Amino acid sequence: MSTTTEQWALELRPSGGEERAAGPPDPAADAKRLAPLLERARAGEAAAFEELFEQYKDYVYSVARYLIGDDDLAADAVQEVFLKLLRNIHRFHGRSRWTTWLYRVVHNTVHDLRRRRRPELPLSEAAGTPAAEPGAPARVVRRESAERVRRAVERLSPKLREVVLLRYVADLSYEEISGALRISRGTVASRLHRALERLAADVPRDEVEVP
Repeated sequence: MSTTTEQWALELRPSGGEERAAGPPDPAADAKRLAPLLERARAGEAAAFEELFEQYKDYVYSVARYLIGDDDLAADAVQEVFLKLLRNIHRFHGRSRWTTWLYRVVHNTVHDLRRRRRPELPLSEAAGTPAAEPGAPARVVRRESAERVRRAVERLSPKLREVVLLRYVADLSYEEISGALRISRGTVASRLHRALERLAADVPRDEVEVP
């Protein structure tokens, strides 16, 4: 992958500040604390589950928002995901990374919401371009750039779109994507490379503003 494409790919990661952040806590740095937290949540401790909600609600929203392309349905997905976790967290046994397992819960929840509520909205229609806010031109530019990227992601084929979401929104490694999708690591790398090349062509780097 070229340096330009690598730099462009960073635009897929939602920024902090007013935007909801996609990235969950760093699993390597957080592993010792997360394991007992999950154990307490599995044991039914309300405070532990509340802590998980606070840590991962923005991550769940960001993944759902990319998958469903609608702010309101993404917010509904957050509520449903954590209701499912409340009932089923005992099924997580630590054989996979927590965020890999959580991604599958979000993915399945979004699928259920689409089926129950309405057909999937294209991001070009659902997201739109946010209105300018007086006194915040840099933030508006950033949002407009993010929307161009989201619309480009929506135009990818489902197979290419999913590896992009898993890598840059769910923040999974190639090995974890391989396990989640049941494809080889080489196939993951190939799909991701093709996806990023198509996205870079669809939204040239010089059209993506980075404040």
